[in-house]
Amino acid sequence: FASGISRGVLIEIDNDGARVVTTDNSRLALAKIELAGGIDAKVVTPRDQATSLAKVFTDAETLKVAVDDAYIYLEGHQAMVKLSLMEGAFPDYRAIVPSQQIDKTVRVDATDLRAAVERASILTSFDDNNRMDVIVADGRVVVLGENSYGTLQESVDATVGLTAGDEPFAVAMNTRFLR
Repeated sequence: FASGISRGVLIEIDNDGARVVTTDNSRLALAKIELAGGIDAKVVTPRDQATSLAKVFTDAETLKVAVDDAYIYLEGHQAMVKLSLMEGAFPDYRAIVPSQQIDKTVRVDATDLRAAVERASILTSFDDNNRMDVIVADGRVVVLGENSYGTLQESVDATVGLTAGDEPFAVAMNTRFLR
C-alpha cells in the first residue's frame, strides 16, 4: 500500500453498486453505495479532490456519473464536479477486507486492555508497523508484542461471543490504534 496511487481515492462502479476506498497506508476506509444502475468504472482520483465532494453534494442526493480517459464527472441537483484521474493501479483492498460478515463479539475492560497493550507494545517493532498480535480464545484476549529482543505476552479477561463451533481467532493490529 505504499505506492503513490494509494494516496488517491478508488471509485469502483458496477452492477453491485459503488465502492469508494481510500487509505493512509495504515488504515483503510471503504464505503459502499447503492446504485440504480448505469456504468462500469474503476478509477482513482486525488484525495483532495474527492474530499471536496462532501461539500458539494448531500448524502440523499442522486448523482449522474460519467467517465472518460482523464476525468470522472458527477452531476447532482445543483452542481457538477469534474475530478481528474490518476494513472496506475490502486492496491487490491479485497485482499485485506473480509469478504463475509464476521459475527464475533468481544467485551473487555478498556482500562485493562489499554494497560496490556501499553506493556506489550514495548516490544513491538517500528520496522514492522508497530504490529501486535491479538488472540481471542476461552474468555481471554491475549496481546503479543515481539521484536528481535524477545516476546512479551499480556492477557486480559474478556466476554467472548462466538458462534457454536467457532475456533479461537487472531488478528494483527498496529498498536497505535489500540492505545
